Formats: sequence, structure tokens, C-alpha cells
Amino acid sequence: MAPNGNITMQVMELFPSPVFIAVTDALDNDLLARRMYAIRDEEISAGVAENIGRSNVGGYRSYDVLKRNEFDDLKQVILTTMNECMVKGKWFAEPEVKMSQMDAMWGVINGRGHSNSTHNHPNCWISGVYYVKVPSEPLRAGSLTFRDPNLART
Repeated sequence: MAPNGNITMQVMELFPSPVFIAVTDALDNDLLARRMYAIRDEEISAGVAENIGRSNVGGYRSYDVLKRNEFDDLKQVILTTMNECMVKGKWFAEPEVKMSQMDAMWGVINGRGHSNSTHNHPNCWISGVYYVKVPSEPLRAGSLTFRDPNLART
């Protein structure tokens, strides 16, 4: 039976899980890769490069590199992207994201057959991935998979 009047609908995004994809040419990825490999070699020679990552299946994960100045350029691009595209884009209520709000940052080097298992970042309001180096052939590159964090919907 068809209704006799107009129907309107309002959408309330109460529990969205947006995924943002940003592309930049503002960074020297070769330089970032060399820096990450140098940190890996430094940690291996110091005997501290055990597979410390909880999600690593093979490969290498660094200790926290947030305080290392070798990644200041990457940190600045992250902050600029968040403030210019997300905060001013009205996605977050923060007046401005500051460096002091960044909690941790690490590098992962995965080779053939390595991966990262499903995991989450508890107590974080945003997490990110930046690919410094990927195979030039798309079929050789790994994939990034997201799962709905709302357990009631899974």
C-alpha cells in the first residue's frame, strides 16, 4: 500500500568508520626507506631486533621511531594532512592536531611471505599506514584489509 504523503529521511552517522586515502609527493620515499633499513640494521647489531611486533608474521618491526628526527618530514606531512584535510574538512572536532597527540610510530619491513595479522590499536582515535616502498608490479604487492571494528556488526 503506497503512503498518502511525503516521506523524508535523515541520516545520522553515529558510529562511522571512515577510511581516508591520501596521496602525496611531498616526501622522499627512497630516503625514508634507507632510514628505516638503517634503523633495522642498528637494532639488529644491538641485539634488540627480535620480532617485537604483536601483529608481525615474519618480517621486521622497529621499536617506536616517533621521537627520532629522521622522520620529522613524515610526521609533518601527517600533521598537515590531518589538519588541512580532516580537521578543516570537518571530520573531527579537534581544533588542531598537534605533534604531542601523536603517541607512537614504527616501521615495518615485510618481504615475500611476511604479513601482519589482524589487530587493532586500542585507545586511539585514529591510526594510519604510510607505504614508503611497494613492489612496482601490483600483483606482487600485499594488500591492506580492514574489518569492521564494531563487534556488534561482525
